Amino acid sequence: MLLVAVLTSVGLPGTAEATPIYSTTAAPPSAETDGAGPHLAVRPAAQTVREGQTATFTASFTRPSTTESPVTIRWQTAPAPTGPWTDLTGQSGAVLASTATRSMDGDLFQAVVSTAQESSSSPPVILHVQPVPAPPATTTPSSQPPSCPWPPPMPPIGPGAPCPGPTPPSLTPSAIPTTPSVPAASTTPAATAATPDSGAVTPPTGAHYGTVALPVLQLGQEQSATGHNFMPGTLVKVTLEPDGIDLGTYTVGPDGTVTTRFATTNLTAGTHTVRWTPA
Repeated sequence: MLLVAVLTSVGLPGTAEATPIYSTTAAPPSAETDGAGPHLAVRPAAQTVREGQTATFTASFTRPSTTESPVTIRWQTAPAPTGPWTDLTGQSGAVLASTATRSMDGDLFQAVVSTAQESSSSPPVILHVQPVPAPPATTTPSSQPPSCPWPPPMPPIGPGAPCPGPTPPSLTPSAIPTTPSVPAASTTPAATAATPDSGAVTPPTGAHYGTVALPVLQLGQEQSATGHNFMPGTLVKVTLEPDGIDLGTYTVGPDGTVTTRFATTNLTAGTHTVRWTPA
């Protein structure tokens, strides 16, 4: 009776099968059996796998019809062709399947066919175990905004936008002190300071005119009066009518104005006029 099992080989995808380091031609009959016992018809082949993959070795045998005792196949491994050869526990039958580890790289394997009277072994084949390649390096996108040249380049033609220019510094307006407004008094009597006799707030260009800080105020408050359109550097005499009070003589400033401040404590209630007379 002839029993034949099909040879299978598991290797790396796209990788040519490794050539065994020993010959796989038909082996001569075992000296122990004198050619009458079972012999391997399909012998194991060398394997190249990655770490963690399954290495598979396959063998089959022929048995002459004169041999009636049961035939078994066991598998052995060794670090070198000279041994020592060790039986693999729990591995029997036509197929040896084992998960490859890096420590198994370079180990040799063989199949041993046995009956109650005789046995024969296949030529040793080698197992190559390659390391698992490292995963490709991944880069983390930078959280920093892309740098742009300065000055910015001309806008591109077509889709896209130029790099933005630098952000101008923020400007904080300076604190400008303000003079609190003084509410006009509602009580009477009150002293009223009026503009010059003409009564015009804005006289024709070139004419002298005056302004006061408080058109209506209570007796005792301070008043400020300014004359305009005088020749800078000249002297101007200031008087308060109808009381004829001399408020002093002042030098006109570079802007053509002269300002006088005076108290109203001793004035009588009513309308008062400030006069500016060139000295």
